[in-house]
Amino acid sequence: MTLKYFIILILAVIGIADTAYIYYKKRKGSKLVCYVGENCDSVIHSQYSEIFGVPVEIIGNFYFIFVVIFILTKRFFNFQIFGLTPWDIFLGITSFGALFSVIFVYIQAVVLKEWCEYCMVAHILNFIIWILLVI
Repeated sequence: MTLKYFIILILAVIGIADTAYIYYKKRKGSKLVCYVGENCDSVIHSQYSEIFGVPVEIIGNFYFIFVVIFILTKRFFNFQIFGLTPWDIFLGITSFGALFSVIFVYIQAVVLKEWCEYCMVAHILNFIIWILLVI
């Protein structure tokens, strides 16, 4: 495994822990405390915290798990689906994830005017993973 893929793997594992922590605190009913003075709870309980009834942190957790599984098993994929390699599909999924991260940052900044640092960690990790894959 190259250094680039090892870094992506570490970032994805951090993403799994981050999104799992958000889910744990949210489901337990505990206040998610941010340390930079913003109201994380208002973000994770906003109308934008679910997509089709599925909590965003669960979607993010599955996304980061998918990244880990793909990076660990990528050498075994040697086929095409509709002319696309698994790598093409992976890059497409991570691109889609990066786009959603930009949208969620916009929602925090412009719509909610509240910041969740735990959410931002997930978005930043996602974006860095995407950048590492593109370069």
